[in-house]
Amino acid sequence: MSICTGRDLLATTLLQNTPSSVQLVMPSICLMESLSALENEQKYRRRFENELNLQISQLRRDRTSSHARSMLALLMESKTENEQLLAEIKMRLYQAINQISEKAELIALTPAIIQDGLTISLIDQDYTDNLILHCILHQARSYPTETKVFLSSNERDFGTPEVQAALRNVGITNYFSSTQVLLNWLQSQQSEEDI
Repeated sequence: MSICTGRDLLATTLLQNTPSSVQLVMPSICLMESLSALENEQKYRRRFENELNLQISQLRRDRTSSHARSMLALLMESKTENEQLLAEIKMRLYQAINQISEKAELIALTPAIIQDGLTISLIDQDYTDNLILHCILHQARSYPTETKVFLSSNERDFGTPEVQAALRNVGITNYFSSTQVLLNWLQSQQSEEDI
């Protein structure tokens, strides 16, 4: 969702220009979480549009105030921008999902992952993120000798000491909360190899 909401400008760059030395891996449940977030965004945008429609209706009744006419024009423009923003978010999400499906290995939910997600709570109060974490931990255990890093802007859930310790225990030694920091790290790794 950080790609489609414009919060992480470089995430698109990473997807479009993934270095050949990097393999992207992502829990498939993240795609479902993104689609659910899109549904929530649509609900929010519809509520906002309904409020705009109410205000527009009220302003149309005032036939004398220049302020009402000016505000009516601005709200009509806001309504159009709201619709266009939602369409843009949806388009960016679909593009990101398409790119991920082409470039990333998707971690499927297995019975073992589901059981761990239900019985081992490393992220309290966010059951989806806890399940996502267990997908990552299971996948990382399958590749004990590979260099593994973790990227998520969700520092509140994934940046806790408990989660960081669990990641280190499966060989994920670097956690990045922004794509910029990850790209800087990749660049430094490349520079060290060139030396």
